[in-house]
Amino acid sequence: MRFSLSHVLAGALMGIAGVSAIPQQPTSAASPTSVSSASPSQTSSSSSDQSQVCNNSPVLCDRHYNDITYMGAHDSAFLRDASTGNSIAGNQFLNATDALDAGLRLLQAQVHNENGTLHLCHTSCGLLDAGPLDNWLADINDWVVSHTSDVITLLLVNSDEENVSEFAAAFQQSGLSNFGFVPQSKTEWPSLRDMIANKTRVVSFITNIDSSSSSPYLLPEFDYVFETPFTVVDLNGFNCTVDRPSNAGTAAQAFGSGFMGLINHFKDQEITAGLTIPDTDNIVLVNSDNTTTAGNLGLHIQQCNTQWNHRPSFVLVDFWDQGETVKAADNSNGINQVTAFGTTAAVMDYASIPTPATCYADFCLIPVGTGSVSVAEEVAQVQRVLKASGLKYTMHSAGTTVEGSWEDVMTVIGKAHSAVHEKGVVRVQSSMRVGSRTDKKQTAEDKVKRVQDLLSKDTK
Repeated sequence: MRFSLSHVLAGALMGIAGVSAIPQQPTSAASPTSVSSASPSQTSSSSSDQSQVCNNSPVLCDRHYNDITYMGAHDSAFLRDASTGNSIAGNQFLNATDALDAGLRLLQAQVHNENGTLHLCHTSCGLLDAGPLDNWLADINDWVVSHTSDVITLLLVNSDEENVSEFAAAFQQSGLSNFGFVPQSKTEWPSLRDMIANKTRVVSFITNIDSSSSSPYLLPEFDYVFETPFTVVDLNGFNCTVDRPSNAGTAAQAFGSGFMGLINHFKDQEITAGLTIPDTDNIVLVNSDNTTTAGNLGLHIQQCNTQWNHRPSFVLVDFWDQGETVKAADNSNGINQVTAFGTTAAVMDYASIPTPATCYADFCLIPVGTGSVSVAEEVAQVQRVLKASGLKYTMHSAGTTVEGSWEDVMTVIGKAHSAVHEKGVVRVQSSMRVGSRTDKKQTAEDKVKRVQDLLSKDTK
């Protein structure tokens, strides 16, 4: 729906500014077992199986779930794009599955009860309604089904304190319940490799719920996670203080009790007294992986890592596609592999990839700038090269088909270029179609014969 300032003011009058959730009390006492710290420079051991990729990197496969930094999209369902009339209440330019495609592995959203149905609504459903929760979850499920080497985390703000059974119904309807992870301990989490192998690749935290034996994969957030402050309007305002839950204690105490740390790193701007909207003016600076300037994402993560002596597990940002958000997570995880569009690329042994054993190429070599409309001389020179190669070839009116090993075929086409250049042609272009198959051997002659056999039946 189109967003208007009057809607924002209505939201402000309701006393709701920004994203908030009432911290529920943990449902169970925290054990004092400590969690091992990890600096950003640490990586998995060299004995790890580099052939498997987990969350886009083999480095992460043997890391425990709670020893990884997951970059996340804050209010991931609420877009500032044409679908919302470019609502200034939107926190993201691109949707949740785009975020997953780009390498983010944490999605956060607010949930409200709209006429008896759980909806994704920003502050109130009259302000910005992204539709039913189960529809959004179904899109996430489709992504999870097609990405079998990825573990993702969902964090839902239960704004109206709905019963956990309502959320369970939405997860079951979407199919995500099939991938739900159920922790056996607050302090001992499995590796990503184990979670992937066990097909329990979705960790779901929800605020303001009690754990339920009928849906044990829906986890009360503040039994497992503590957060830093989330209303920041000044670039110097980001800090690493434990803001909620109130009973988590200091960061050291929280980590000692098995909590994971979440950094809220999104800046708002005040447009009138007590009324804030997501800040896009400073977004590139705020989402920068640099560690030099107040407000930088990289600096905030670095500061918390130093103060906590533990990498943060979760980081939430607005407009994740601006700046270097996933690179900041890579830095926190000690991953130095090449990235593309924010997505950590898997290590690939390029040299070990073979070319096809055989292929056929149909190519048309075109001399450019000869001043003549005829190309017969150049074509004849190409045919001489092909004959000298010893490869099987067939000339036709629009080019030549040549067959052989990949290396031999590509080499002879290159030599044909050189032979034409030696005739004084300074520019040569070739259009080419190349085919290969691994299920059986098939020559170009076989392909033609197959069609001819079919046509011969038409005359009988």
